[in-house]
Amino acid sequence: MTAYGYIRKSVVHDATRMISPDMQEAEIRRLAEFDHHDDVVILSDLDISGTKDRTQRPGWDEVLTAIESGECKDLYAYSMSRLARSVDQLSAVRKLCTKHGVELHLVKEKVDTSSASGRLYWNLQSSFEEFWADVTSERVKDAFATKRAKDPGWRGPGNRPYGEGEGEDVTAVVDAFREAGSFDGAARLLNERGVPSRYNGSLWFGSVVATIMRRVAGDEVLPAVRRGAPAGSHSFRLSQLLACGTCGTFLTPSKDARWEATRYYCHRARVVPHVRGWVTERVVLPGVAAEVGRAALMMKRMQKGSRDDEAQLAALAAKRIRIGENYDDGVYDKAKRDTRLAAVVEAESKLSTRRMVRRITIPPLIMDATDEDGVVVKGDEPAEVNAYLRRLLVRVVVDMSEPGKKGPSKSVPAMKFEWRDPTLRLEDVGDEDAS
Repeated sequence: MTAYGYIRKSVVHDATRMISPDMQEAEIRRLAEFDHHDDVVILSDLDISGTKDRTQRPGWDEVLTAIESGECKDLYAYSMSRLARSVDQLSAVRKLCTKHGVELHLVKEKVDTSSASGRLYWNLQSSFEEFWADVTSERVKDAFATKRAKDPGWRGPGNRPYGEGEGEDVTAVVDAFREAGSFDGAARLLNERGVPSRYNGSLWFGSVVATIMRRVAGDEVLPAVRRGAPAGSHSFRLSQLLACGTCGTFLTPSKDARWEATRYYCHRARVVPHVRGWVTERVVLPGVAAEVGRAALMMKRMQKGSRDDEAQLAALAAKRIRIGENYDDGVYDKAKRDTRLAAVVEAESKLSTRRMVRRITIPPLIMDATDEDGVVVKGDEPAEVNAYLRRLLVRVVVDMSEPGKKGPSKSVPAMKFEWRDPTLRLEDVGDEDAS
């Protein structure tokens, strides 16, 4: 896997809009196919601003990690604005790509960052992207301020109470809660009865019912009690990997303190019929580990020789860049450029002491293991394991047609694995391969 594509959209409303995620992906794949990249790893961040850094954009963080590790050699995006909306971030990604020899391909802008003029254009366009992001933010703030001045009771976009929209029935929500006696139970009844929710076609959930009930009939419900661990306080090995075989939704990880286990549950199972609503990590993890154990070891090759050789190679690489810049600036014509480049290539070929070495990236230990002496070796950190698994797999669809059992279940559900690059999966892993 050498080609990556990145998609970003600050706000996703209508898929038919000009630069929708689907449209970005189609254009990226078209450009990649032109460059003979038939299989591109597409990563995305939707409903996330381009001003956010890598810690707040999971997809972007994965792209940068792939570049830093040498796994990504070609990066595709629709435009510079999809990569970032900040001068600092756009400058950083350009330098990172240059450092690791990654080719940048943009559908909208044709930029050659190997030349001085190309780098100048990149820096100027970066400033414009940040400028327009600031202008848009100021316009939105001014529009909100004007709206609040005209209507002091206005709470902001999308914050109107349920019941004020056409077809919204608060009475039906209250009746469902009184009948079921719980928020999730009320949501199940509302879904079964087809009562329209705030957004047409979306499901009712217990949290939505709770918000409405506390507003219209607060005396009938208990005070809100915070439950579970705060977001981000745990890392999970199979986060954003396990998918429900019933509805296709990614399963949500949680810590089960009672059984000292990690569980993954389908949040839709609480409001729509599901035979099984959750699975335990200790049950499915061995199967996942066995599957990714079939991944072919990817060998990364690099050139290395004596220090003098490396210094000469670096000087020749710099000379190659200067020749290109002189051609762009009109100092050299095409014939003179080709002659000088040929001389550089010949000089590089004469460095006979260069040799090829190979490095093999050792995968993390996915789960606890026992060595030959019976000593338990702890698995690697969940975040590291999750990053490795997500580079290999798109998703793991778990069969939820068998009912779950209370307690530490031992029944292993069937799983269907979707690889990012199917060619990495070895059908038969023998002793020789495993070593």
